[in-house]
Amino acid sequence: MAASKDPELFSQLVEDEGRAVQIVEFKDDIGPVVNLRAFGQIVKSDIPTLIVSISGVARSGKSFLLNLLVNLLTYLENNGTLEGYESSNNEIKGVNWAQSKTAVTLGIWIWGKPFMIKRPTGEQIAVFLLDTQGTADNSHSDKQLDTLIMLISLQLSSFQLLNIEKYLRSDELSSLELCADFADIDDDLDSLGSSSCLFGNLIFLIRDCQDRDVHGKDSGYFQSLKENCKNETLKRSINGIERAFRDVTVFTFPYPGGEIARASESQKVWKLQDIPKEFLDVFKRLGKALFTADRIPLNSLLTGSQICHKFEILKKRLESRDFPELSNPSDALQETIVSHAFTKAQHYYSEKLKEIQENLLGEMKESLQLTLEEIKYLALDVFYREGRHHKYGGSEIWRKYEDMFEEWYKTKEKDTLREHRHAKEMQEIKLKFEQETIVSQAFTKAQHCYSEKLEEIQENLLRETEESLQQTLEVIKDLTLGVFYREGLHDKYGGSGIWRKYEDMFKEWCKTKEKDMLRKQRKCKKCKK
Repeated sequence: MAASKDPELFSQLVEDEGRAVQIVEFKDDIGPVVNLRAFGQIVKSDIPTLIVSISGVARSGKSFLLNLLVNLLTYLENNGTLEGYESSNNEIKGVNWAQSKTAVTLGIWIWGKPFMIKRPTGEQIAVFLLDTQGTADNSHSDKQLDTLIMLISLQLSSFQLLNIEKYLRSDELSSLELCADFADIDDDLDSLGSSSCLFGNLIFLIRDCQDRDVHGKDSGYFQSLKENCKNETLKRSINGIERAFRDVTVFTFPYPGGEIARASESQKVWKLQDIPKEFLDVFKRLGKALFTADRIPLNSLLTGSQICHKFEILKKRLESRDFPELSNPSDALQETIVSHAFTKAQHYYSEKLKEIQENLLGEMKESLQLTLEEIKYLALDVFYREGRHHKYGGSEIWRKYEDMFEEWYKTKEKDTLREHRHAKEMQEIKLKFEQETIVSQAFTKAQHCYSEKLEEIQENLLRETEESLQQTLEVIKDLTLGVFYREGLHDKYGGSGIWRKYEDMFKEWCKTKEKDMLRKQRKCKKCKK
């Protein structure tokens, strides 16, 4: 398998033609090991990101489809269109997809580089492919692990592809363990309206379909299954699936031919024209449904950074010692719903914090605490509503996320109050500096004015009596104090510690100058005698 687990190789891999990189490994002794660093280095960006995940029963050809998708996306990235794709005859390469008695893909792997597709308006979308370990594999998985794989896949994907062999039936749905999940939320979704969806798009890929003369997208297949279903529980489950996903589609594929079906690792290098025309034609139509850029609403996509944040939360939960046993699909769905609510509540809280940032300095500590308390309750309301508290409140999964959210917003509250205190301190330092500058400059101006006035009376010093000189000096002092008060913005700063300091300094300075001037007068009169 062309793959790498070493995070140090990622930059090289992205610059190269790309490799599959393992992001989750399942170990019997310690459970799931999540390579968050790997995922972050590959996915993290501010670009709208679309992740296509393929899940299904082991040894059913998932990796084969993945390699065809790699081939198709490479062509689309290079040419900007899928026109002429079927004639390109490119080599099909990527991860090991040959049929064998043992599962090829173990763990969860992501293609080590994004495929960039561009909308007609110029915006770019980063596309990643995710391959998951096959389910129902007695040698490598169990019910707990299968559910965990589905949980991670649902959390990360924009398009969830479910690879099914031959035909989609009610018992096939049951074996995939999805019906119980979505039946569990059917009642809730009834009150939310048709536009409220938990997940992105779901596409059932029915391989080797033998009950159709024409293959491809079958818009009526799923509806027909629901109408013909005799079991009310299963019918209700199908309704839940339709409501939970933004769109549910079925693509039927013909048998690809015995040579490809019996391929092994030692076989020849396969090229696109080795694939039967009918199969390739359906696959191209699937590619258009997935990757026609102008049909992808940007507001339905998270950025790579937002997906990394979701994965980080999931990693913490997976690696926590008290992570619940996902022994049934409803646990997986509950984990998905509550973690989704957790992320929404965090986003809501953060957005509300941004709104108060501009007026942060204008808030008193007590009023800021009240504002933060109000934001907290609003965010908790989002968490309770989106997380179906009336249904899941009190469960182990719910309590864990509730505790995580409480710890998170307490940290945010402390950080905001600390930021507010620091901002206030910095503002006070800045204001003191500004005040010190203004008042000290006013002090200097008043001194200069006083000194100039003293020079003006020097010539008449001998003609003045001591009493008249004292009166003149008092007038000069009052005049220059007016300069000091005006230039020093007494209306604004008067009464402050800085103001009182400079006022006392100026008055003391005036007294000294007055004494000097009177002494000088007496000395001059004495010399004249």
